[in-house]
Amino acid sequence: MRIGERIRRKRMEMGFSQRELANFLLGFKDHTMLAKIESGLRLPRSSVLPLAKWLGIEENELWKSIIQERAEKTYDSLKTVNQPSFLPMEKIEGAALEDRRQYLKITGGNEIKLPKDREKIVQVLFGLRVYYTDHLFGPAEERLYGGLFPEGCYYHHDDKVIVINNHSLKGEGLVSEETKTFQVFHEAGHYRLHLEGDAISFPVNLPPDRPVYCSSGGKYKPLEFQANAYASAFLVPQEELKEVIGRRTVLDLRRFEKILRLKFGVSKKTLLYRLRYLGIEVIR
Repeated sequence: MRIGERIRRKRMEMGFSQRELANFLLGFKDHTMLAKIESGLRLPRSSVLPLAKWLGIEENELWKSIIQERAEKTYDSLKTVNQPSFLPMEKIEGAALEDRRQYLKITGGNEIKLPKDREKIVQVLFGLRVYYTDHLFGPAEERLYGGLFPEGCYYHHDDKVIVINNHSLKGEGLVSEETKTFQVFHEAGHYRLHLEGDAISFPVNLPPDRPVYCSSGGKYKPLEFQANAYASAFLVPQEELKEVIGRRTVLDLRRFEKILRLKFGVSKKTLLYRLRYLGIEVIR
């Protein structure tokens, strides 16, 4: 239940009108501010905290609810600001390939080694650092696999970071290094496709340690699908895949799984995702 609704119900249980509570008991000039608080239009600290104390609502409980409400409103607004709902898949493939080539050009290398190089890659390409944690939460306190904190959105006082959860959300212990690698490039995909160049101008007003983009393993939304596509294309480039499997359109995974996972440093799940995206039928 939202804070305004809780305050309204408590007031009515105590038998006060908005005017009575505002004017005679709280010292407000009129009942307008109280009406806005109850409707959720305003949540000023100077007014809400004395009101909550008088109504017998715990301050810590109140602020936890206020933070969640603000986060939910911010996330809703982010869905409609500078957010492309559709990107051609060839554009995503092209971006991933361009980024691989750019990284190799900058570093003077001739191959990418994963998971070893993942932090260096996103630092060189996007100026993003990677942190790892045992706890990462979204706007509604849901547990997350990973999250992106671009310019102006802070995780422990640092922005421009990717944060990855060390633990599985399904109670299966620690996640593998291959899974962490995919999550790193999933969040990098968000930055590359959806934020780069516009991040500083974003109206970010999130509570502390809540990412702009996050992965919770739920239903895919268009932007999450695009970030997955970028990650899989970066990690398993089509041309390098063809060097191993040739022009096969049907692949015996029992024969190629170990070779491909070792070459690209990816999990079985990521490999299957990429093969299916490329229209390659898999035999297990």
